[in-house]
Amino acid sequence: MRFTVQSQRFHSQRFQTPRSRQVYATPGVLVTAGSIGLALLLLLTVFFGDWLRAPGLQAFASRALFSPNNDGSFDIFDLTYDLQNSANITVEVFSETARVRLLQSQNNQAPGKHFLTWDGRDQNGALLPDGAYRVQITAQSVFRSESRTLNAQIDTSPPSVKILNSDEQMRVNSAELLLEGVSEPGAVLWWNGAMHSIIASDGRFSIPLRLQEGPNLVTLRIIDEAGNASEVRREILLSTRGPEITLLRPTENEWTNQQVIEVQGRITPRGEVTINQQRVQTSEDGFFRHQVLLTAGANLLHIEAKDELGNITSLNRTVYFKTGASSIQLNIEDGAILTTSTLQLVGKVEPGSRVSVNGQQVAVGMLGDFQVALPLLEGQNVIEIQTIDQAGNSNRLVRNITYNPNLGRETNWNQIGANFSQAPWLVIPALLLTLIVLGFLYWRRNHVELALSVNQSTFTPGLPAENHLLEIYLDLSQTARVTLEVLDEHGRPRATLLRQRRKMGRRHIIPWNGLDDQARMLPPGLYTIRAEAGSPPLQVTCSVPVQIERKGVSGSAQPVSTRQTVGNDWRR
Repeated sequence: MRFTVQSQRFHSQRFQTPRSRQVYATPGVLVTAGSIGLALLLLLTVFFGDWLRAPGLQAFASRALFSPNNDGSFDIFDLTYDLQNSANITVEVFSETARVRLLQSQNNQAPGKHFLTWDGRDQNGALLPDGAYRVQITAQSVFRSESRTLNAQIDTSPPSVKILNSDEQMRVNSAELLLEGVSEPGAVLWWNGAMHSIIASDGRFSIPLRLQEGPNLVTLRIIDEAGNASEVRREILLSTRGPEITLLRPTENEWTNQQVIEVQGRITPRGEVTINQQRVQTSEDGFFRHQVLLTAGANLLHIEAKDELGNITSLNRTVYFKTGASSIQLNIEDGAILTTSTLQLVGKVEPGSRVSVNGQQVAVGMLGDFQVALPLLEGQNVIEIQTIDQAGNSNRLVRNITYNPNLGRETNWNQIGANFSQAPWLVIPALLLTLIVLGFLYWRRNHVELALSVNQSTFTPGLPAENHLLEIYLDLSQTARVTLEVLDEHGRPRATLLRQRRKMGRRHIIPWNGLDDQARMLPPGLYTIRAEAGSPPLQVTCSVPVQIERKGVSGSAQPVSTRQTVGNDWRR
């Protein structure tokens, strides 16, 4: 440039006249001067255009809320800014009152996207309190600057959670439970490790639960928008079983002769007890006692226990109340005179009673019948029978029996001898008459009328504890030895109930449980119950059919009987 100016001056001086000399520019000079001016204009335009151009700053943040508590969730505030032109960048953080952090200062950066994070701390590295902050980004070019402001919110407080219908340890008796609570609106609700829902704007939430019997652990985790988390645990115990009842007294089917009975027992503590709908007081450990007034006969005691949740357990007990002595039936009257040395004592008492004869315990059948053979001493014998029924009532009966083996023998033989001495011709007729009388007496003594019947024609045996029995009725016209058997369809004996047992002339009830001689239950089929009484040649036989069925098959319950009074059975 300097050279060019000097050249122009040289050319001007060359063509100047001494005084009023005119200067004439040649075309070459004009072209040169124009070129130089245009170059200068372009340089100035480019230089000042760059200086006057704006940075073109744009900035945004991914989220305003963050929680710098090192829990791994939204711990930093991250921002992104975009420059269209190079500029010096300054990033500052302001609270409501002052600047708290300088993130960048006059950092020259090229056009493009740039990223920056803030850890929520001040210039000294201290964690700032929760609240609202401004992050200001300033881009400075040569002559122009631009600023952008982003809002940031520090929130390190975990969201509050309140369960409305559950304590820390809760007991319920229903498997369906709707757990309700309140927390921070917009927070995410996690239940037992899985995301459940986002809490509504009113802050309320509900979780339908399906509980299992016993303890159920429920874990709720609430995460707010800043990443802060709160966790709530609840143990909910589902109990649908009623309280346990241990009844100490009375026992099942207890008999008593006391009109007032005391009921004692124990339940689960803190429960309620009622006996026949009457409230009963319980101690801290669940023990209770209560007196009940009984009526004659069977009394049903209904014990009901209820726990705190409303679960109910009930128990029934039957108690029998009876007063008064039970009757005793014997086959011999007081003052009887016997010529035999053994007394076959047969009697009947109330079923379930205990019987002793002369201080010795005697077995009693299920129907209350008993029999015992008693040796007699010559002369006076005292027979004492004592009985105690199931309720504890006792009775005593005494029989005075005389044993005289020589009664009537001496007098009869002396009279017969005198008659024969006065009329010897009567000997032969007397002998014949004696034989006829003896034969008649023998027939009379051994002729037995026998009747056999059962209470049902179809019998379904059960287990021994079920007490399923078939009653066989045996009627004898006089005392005889009896054999009672059960025969199958082929006539083979399967069960022997009596074998040559001496039975008195009356009705006898023999129970049978459906078992054979080896205590095995007989299979279903048609069987024959056969009874034999007496001895040959005057032996009588009766039989009655019985159909044995399995459980669940109903049959006729009409009594079936047969009677036979003629007794010569030569096949036996």
